[in-house]
Amino acid sequence: MHVRCACHIINLVVKECLDYFSSHLDTLRQCLHSLNTSPSRQQHFKATCLHFSIRFRRFVKDVPHRWNSTYLMLKSAIPFRDPITYYCNTDLNFEFQVTEDDWEVASSICEFLETFYNATRTLSGVYYPTSCLALQELCNISFLFSKYRTAHNFAYVVQKMEAKFKKYWGDVPLLYCLSSIFDPRIKLDGVDALLDDFGENMNIDVSGTKVEVKLALDRLVIHYEDKAPTPRPTQGPSSSSSSGLVSKLTHAKSILQRKKQKQSSQPTQELSLYLSSYEEEDDSSTHFTILEWWKKYEKRYHVLSMIARDLLMVPVSTVASESCFSTCSRILSKKRSRLLPDILEVCVCVQDWVQAEKRTQNKVDESADINELDFESLRMGESFGAEQEE
Repeated sequence: MHVRCACHIINLVVKECLDYFSSHLDTLRQCLHSLNTSPSRQQHFKATCLHFSIRFRRFVKDVPHRWNSTYLMLKSAIPFRDPITYYCNTDLNFEFQVTEDDWEVASSICEFLETFYNATRTLSGVYYPTSCLALQELCNISFLFSKYRTAHNFAYVVQKMEAKFKKYWGDVPLLYCLSSIFDPRIKLDGVDALLDDFGENMNIDVSGTKVEVKLALDRLVIHYEDKAPTPRPTQGPSSSSSSGLVSKLTHAKSILQRKKQKQSSQPTQELSLYLSSYEEEDDSSTHFTILEWWKKYEKRYHVLSMIARDLLMVPVSTVASESCFSTCSRILSKKRSRLLPDILEVCVCVQDWVQAEKRTQNKVDESADINELDFESLRMGESFGAEQEE
């Protein structure tokens, strides 16, 4: 079952929006870059922020190959709308002028991109299954399209984004649907409801997809029924004085007993029990963990738990694995190009250990320079300061 990286598809869709509004974004991008890189301008801008009773902070850097940094840049700049506008209009040496129209477009884009940003963060997670969340995120994006389809300034770009979206997700991947079925909070009825909403928002007929999902689910259950080990029937002690007729009856009874045990453990009945049960209502809190739920009910749903294990382990994004391969390039950069191999290894290991302790191995801090390691989190600062005093 081949599935494309969901975050890469989202990136392609969002780029249609950023390219369309590039003229407005470039002005604001250059303005913020100029404020970030000039110490003298930062001092003047701090005084401007103090005048507006706003605490100064540096803006998030916009990285060209990461669209989410553009979203975070806009999100960090919008609260400083008045100070930035005032500074641009009063400083005669400042070459960039941000208009009210630029701010209106930036605010609209920031609100529009929030859904894509949340979907990217959700689907690129590494500490929880993501395949059962993909269908919900597709529904969120489709609802966003239906909401902005007739909005001012967005009608044309949404049409282009929808075309790109349908190119990859016009037919919802079976993995997304099947994995959602094995989320006890969704199940088959929830998948049908999500598909209906998705089809309504995107003007797509999903009746064929719903039938295909049910057929695929049945085939999957039958396949795992053959793989699942069946418990052996217990045989009572045999009597040496039994006649041949009694032996034949005993053998016949054993056949019927095995058939009865096989029927009692049929996954079709197991699936019907799962789809009609409501155990998940006890686990409807925000701390619900789907893997713990299936571990808890593994004995009740023996075959289904095997299917859930294999489906939920499939990641829908390759962002986390690609980030591992690009870690060294972020540390060994043009500004830091003379590190010895053993020092580079130490930097990579220390960064991974710190992130593992904080459970942030799949996150990159866009608000900071990614070429710098935060060694303060190792709690080494105090001991180093003590040695200096001595």
